[in-house]
Amino acid sequence: MSGFASKTAETVSDFASVVHNLLMDVRDCYRPELHYMRGPGPKWRAKHQPWLGSAPSDWRGRMH
Repeated sequence: MSGFASKTAETVSDFASVVHNLLMDVRDCYRPELHYMRGPGPKWRAKHQPWLGSAPSDWRGRMH
């Protein structure tokens, strides 16, 4: 293959790679707001803060 043909093939390959990467980025449906952790859930609270599950009069006595 001549130098010109080799360089042209390399340029076309690079261009195709750029276009492919752009299309993949556009198609990427990852939306971080859907996976955002909003804090501890009910299982964590039940394990680490057992007074939250009881009546308010019960836990006031334990806090003071």
